[in-house]
Amino acid sequence: MPDMEENIMEKKITVLIPTYNRKESLSRTLRDLESQTRKDFYVVISDNASDYDVKELLNQYNESFRENCRIYRRKRNVGANTNILGIFGFCDTRYAWTLSDDDYISRDAIEKIYKTIEKVGKFGCIDFTISNFKGMKRINNIEEFVDFYYQKALQGANWFNDLIYLSNKVYDMEIVDKYIIYGVKYNYSGIASVIIYAKMLEAGVPFIIDKEDIVQYNADTERSWRVCEIVLGSRTLKDVPFDCDVKMVNRLLYCISFNINAIYYLYFVESENIHNERGFFDQLYHGLYKYILPAKQKRRLWIIKNMTQCDIGYRIIRRLFISRYNGMWRRFKEGKCV
Repeated sequence: MPDMEENIMEKKITVLIPTYNRKESLSRTLRDLESQTRKDFYVVISDNASDYDVKELLNQYNESFRENCRIYRRKRNVGANTNILGIFGFCDTRYAWTLSDDDYISRDAIEKIYKTIEKVGKFGCIDFTISNFKGMKRINNIEEFVDFYYQKALQGANWFNDLIYLSNKVYDMEIVDKYIIYGVKYNYSGIASVIIYAKMLEAGVPFIIDKEDIVQYNADTERSWRVCEIVLGSRTLKDVPFDCDVKMVNRLLYCISFNINAIYYLYFVESENIHNERGFFDQLYHGLYKYILPAKQKRRLWIIKNMTQCDIGYRIIRRLFISRYNGMWRRFKEGKCV
C-alpha cells in the first residue's frame, strides 16, 4: 500500500476506524466512504486481530480509494477500549474523525466536516450530535459543558449516548495530542473519550456541538456497546482529578449515565446466558447511582441489590423486570424512554 506520508499535506482529515470481526458492516462502511462527495481524506483501520484478512476485503474497492487507506493489524486482541484509544496514534493529519465499523454515514459527511471546521475556528472536539438539537453551540469550559448536558438530562432528553458515541466526533489532533494521556490513564473507565474532551474543556479548549448530519446511529447494534460493562466502568469517573467541586463531578456522572430502567432490563435479559453476578448491582449502587438518582429510584436500586444477593431473589427480580419492561428496550432505542 502506498506511503501516505508523501501526500500528507494534501488532505487534512483521517477517518479512524477500529474494527473486530465485522466484515460485512466494515465493507458497507468502506463503500460509503468510497462514494463520498469529497475525496480528500485518508482512512486508517485498526484491526483488533479479526479472524479474517481485512487487507483482502479492501481489494474490492477502487485503487484510487485503496491508496488512501492504511491497515494496522494487531497480533493479539487488546480489547475494544484499547483498540479505540490506540487508533489516535495512527493519525498523521491535523483532524481525525473516529468512526465505528457498523454505523451508516451520509454521502456528504466529509464535505460537511470540512465546512464545519472552516466555520468554527479553534476547537478540541466537534460533536456532530445525533440528539434532537438545532443549529450550532460553542462550549468554552467544563462548567458550561456540564450545565448544558445536565439541563438536557433533567428535561428528559436522551443525550448520554451522544456523549459517549464514537462516530459523531471529530478532533483537532494538534490540540488533542496533549490530552490523550488522560484517556490512556483512565482507559479502564470505558469512557476515555469523555475524559479527554472534559480535560480539554477544563483547560479552556472549546467543544462544538453541530447538528450537521454526518452519521446515522445504528441502534440495531446497541448491545454491542457492552452497556453493563460500560456503566460499571463509567463510575470510575470519580478517579479523574477535575479542578471542580464534587457537585459538578456528580452532575457530569449523571450526564453520562445510562437510564437505570434500561440497565435493569438489559442486565436481566443478558443474564439468560450468564450466571447471576451478585456484585453487579452493589457496584452500581455504591459506585455510581447513589450519587445521582432521586430518592425513590435510589431506594428501589438498594432493594434490588440486596435481593439479588441470593439466587431466589435474583430469579424473582429478573422475572419481574422482564415482564414489566417488555418492549421498553425498543422504546429506549427510539428515544421515547427517559
